[in-house]
Amino acid sequence: MKNKIAENKILWISIIYLILFIIGWIILSICNYTYLFYFKLISTLLIIVGVVIGTIIAIKKSNYEKQIKIQLYTAYFLLEGILSIVLLAIVLFPLLYQRERITMIDNTWYVEIKRSTLVDASLNYYDLKYLIFRKKQPKFVQNYNNYFTPENYIGTTYYDEEENVIRSTTGNNNQTEELETDAEENAQKDYTFPREVLYTRTFDNNVVIKITSIDAILARRLAVIVEKSTDGGKTFTNVLTQDSLIVGDEAEYIFLNENIGFIKELKENENRGLRVTKDGGKTFEEVIFKVKKEELPYLYIDNMPYFEDNTLKLDASMYYAKTPEIKKLKSNDNGLTWQPDE
Repeated sequence: MKNKIAENKILWISIIYLILFIIGWIILSICNYTYLFYFKLISTLLIIVGVVIGTIIAIKKSNYEKQIKIQLYTAYFLLEGILSIVLLAIVLFPLLYQRERITMIDNTWYVEIKRSTLVDASLNYYDLKYLIFRKKQPKFVQNYNNYFTPENYIGTTYYDEEENVIRSTTGNNNQTEELETDAEENAQKDYTFPREVLYTRTFDNNVVIKITSIDAILARRLAVIVEKSTDGGKTFTNVLTQDSLIVGDEAEYIFLNENIGFIKELKENENRGLRVTKDGGKTFEEVIFKVKKEELPYLYIDNMPYFEDNTLKLDASMYYAKTPEIKKLKSNDNGLTWQPDE
């Protein structure tokens, strides 16, 4: 029987796929992603069908007598049936209170999940990744009172990458006649957020890079974009690959050349609030400080990075003693990782 199972390709492929599917699910969850529902369901059905067919083939090709084969069929089908029900229940359970579909909003693809309970309802929109998985935390959520109708709309909440609320809007339900009148009177007023250039630098070849705030966010935060001009500042184009960056309203900015730039914030985490771009502002990454573990909580960046002898450096202070210790750090990978300059 063991030899027959070992020769059974369908059974082994199904088992290997199951293992990879579970490992992938765990890794995605750690990285704050999850499979799309249709992929979970199709994978589950393929695994169940493969295991069942593989089991039938293995028993059928065995050298056991007919009566023993019937007993094996019964035992394996009972076990596999229970496991299949459990696996399907895990996958299908969310259908009791939510529905998932892929939709496009403002030329961007999202995964829309419609959630509904006895007390509230919401439309949750998640970033779609490669048509197989999505972000676990929503990009924005539209809230409703029980029913998905305009009159029950409450408002929309927007989130950043760390699941913090960055903006909220309210609906027009339960408004009084007075409020409606005020809205009509103010309809012609322009409440567009005034753009403000927070940083600009001009380079020798008519290239100008500037950072512009485009919206004010809750808790003293701003949405900013990176704009680039190749004609000396006559016209600008937003080069960010995402809609905007969310930063504190006291953030500092610097571009050392057309490609390398930094954003510095006072931030209580292990990254110490320093982000770097190595592609001219298209993407930004949190930098990594390779210092002693016990030193990291006390590390504060004194100034913006700079070039010294063609090497990226910055000055930092260690405030774990009465007299702060000054550390000079350097980077050999264009500002992504920093270590002591020794």
